[in-house]
Amino acid sequence: MRVEISPHLYASPAYADEVAAMLRQFVKGRHVWVIGFADLEQLGAYLRREMVPKNAQVHQDLAREAVKQNAAYRAGSALPVVLTGDNVIRQVADLERCAVVVVEDNATDGCFLKAIAKVFGRADILRALADGRLEIRHGGGADGACRIAREEHSTRVIPRVAALLDSDRLLPGDRPKSQEKFDALQARGVHVHVLEFRESENYIPNKALRAAKPLKESSERLSHLKTLSVVQRAHFDMKAGFKGGVPDRQLPLYADVPSHVLLGLQTGFGAKIIEVLGREANTLNQEDFDKLGPTVADEMHAILDMLGKIV
Repeated sequence: MRVEISPHLYASPAYADEVAAMLRQFVKGRHVWVIGFADLEQLGAYLRREMVPKNAQVHQDLAREAVKQNAAYRAGSALPVVLTGDNVIRQVADLERCAVVVVEDNATDGCFLKAIAKVFGRADILRALADGRLEIRHGGGADGACRIAREEHSTRVIPRVAALLDSDRLLPGDRPKSQEKFDALQARGVHVHVLEFRESENYIPNKALRAAKPLKESSERLSHLKTLSVVQRAHFDMKAGFKGGVPDRQLPLYADVPSHVLLGLQTGFGAKIIEVLGREANTLNQEDFDKLGPTVADEMHAILDMLGKIV
């Protein structure tokens, strides 16, 4: 996160320990230091008072670099977290904890998040996951994810909790069954993204599905999948297929699909099909996701930007 230390904290010995703890986080790269040129003098006085010259110089150099980066930061971006005397102890402790994104299923949705971070060039998200600054937490379904996100958020003074949730939409525009719970989470300050498509598996590009095993059966199934429209594909049960036939509510959506295609999609790609997205992520690019629909790439960026805000 982008973090600013209120200048008056540098001047007061009462906050010396909290300032030092936050500076250590900046040195480790856990957060981005927001500091203006006008604050360098007060920082310098703090460093001379509280640190040995060698350590003081390290922080002084880091501060000057932070001033340059802050000057180049794009306008309109999210405001930084500002540390103040009123709550600084809890704020610093909060920033030492990892950010949390709660998903319905870590095995599938966690794989999805890591894969799209690779494809869309979000090395910052991947680094945060690797070094423990961001944790993907298993919710065990929508209700469990909402409960865990709510409980985790209640322990924070800085909102650093997000939730990624399936819409489970059978038809475009369907209201998710748990929409009221999703809205309640957002009202509390949790960052929430509900997928536009049915589930994360619906965002697996065809290029990745070509590598699904067993190859022969998956290739035949993929050929049928390719005949579906963008909207039909977005709401198809990628894991189970049309097992038991097309659900009644989806009959109008798939009314123009030939019977041999429906038969070919009677079996889905399996419960672990998301793993192929993880394996093939390095071979994919944004164009592969653009083929899934005109708004898909924007949605992937929105999800990753949400994570960037809490890290």
